[in-house]
Amino acid sequence: MTDYDYRRTYIARADPTCPAQSTTAPGSPASAPDPEDLYAGTFAATLPVIEAVWAQVSPDPATTATMAAVLVHLAEHATAGGFTTWDEIPSELITRFIGRDKDAGDDTRRLRKNAAHGAYLALRDAGLFEGPSPTEGIDPVPGAVRADQRGKHLGDAAGKRKRRPYVDRVHVRAASDDEILVIRLATRLAGTTRASGLPAAAVAICSSSATTTEAPQVLWRHLQDHNMDLAGRYADTGRQETAIAARTVHLDHWAEEALEDWRQEKSEVRPVDPHGSILYNGAQDLDSLSAQVSADKQVRKALQIADLDREVGLSAGSLRMWAAARHVTTFAALEAGAATAGIEPLTLLRQITQQGDRGFLRYS
Repeated sequence: MTDYDYRRTYIARADPTCPAQSTTAPGSPASAPDPEDLYAGTFAATLPVIEAVWAQVSPDPATTATMAAVLVHLAEHATAGGFTTWDEIPSELITRFIGRDKDAGDDTRRLRKNAAHGAYLALRDAGLFEGPSPTEGIDPVPGAVRADQRGKHLGDAAGKRKRRPYVDRVHVRAASDDEILVIRLATRLAGTTRASGLPAAAVAICSSSATTTEAPQVLWRHLQDHNMDLAGRYADTGRQETAIAARTVHLDHWAEEALEDWRQEKSEVRPVDPHGSILYNGAQDLDSLSAQVSADKQVRKALQIADLDREVGLSAGSLRMWAAARHVTTFAALEAGAATAGIEPLTLLRQITQQGDRGFLRYS
């Protein structure tokens, strides 16, 4: 059954050197930390704060525990180097921590990077850290990043790039649980004063299995009883497997909360139109390229703040694939995952197992 256990194979990353644990393990304060230590950013005082922030956006408690264990080891590594607060840690130390084990797999290195970067995002969210994170720009797997995509979005240079043969393309891959946690956390910092909740709403819709074409077509009336209606799409000419069925998908707690927060924010300006798009307010049709770009742009803003925008194969489509794959642990569950994505089970199997960045392909 391993071939069909997507959670174990693709979704839930692990660090064999860091057994999952809570940051409130021995050595961490059992009661409220001293405010002076907290605002100084000492490890013992802030580790439980970071974990508490992560818990608000985590897709799975096990993910929080796994990342917390990595963070405890990073704090120990920094303490051994003579550092006691987060703002003292140099990026060189974090880079060494990420690659400290020669036999560590690529996903283990990515997990370590995301835990470290997620810690600084959580500290910013809690008002305990300012300035650039020392984790920004660190490549957890050197040579396995795309160097030409930062700041680009759908539609850039349309028709100007030569299309690669299918076998040479880097395929979209499913996001992992730790990436979803960091992306969700990044949405809190991706908004503007005029639309603070819009990036979170876009991530909520896409990580509930919507494509970036479907996302702007979701109207407020399509949300009901913890569910969301998605429009699907017709197949490309001669390629029936590209069709996506119209469907109703379940919203997890975070997605539901993010969409409700965005509704409340919009209603403070004017009443929300049940027949209006949740994400798009442009003049073009909701299934137009312009609408698609607008949804993709919001997700990319979160990816950039999460420092994941150079990860090979990671895009808004990765959130959709995560939604389909996250519950697949057996062949029987494959059908349910495919229904979430609106595609055939064998199509989902092929898409998931292509996994463009799992050591088989490199971006050039």
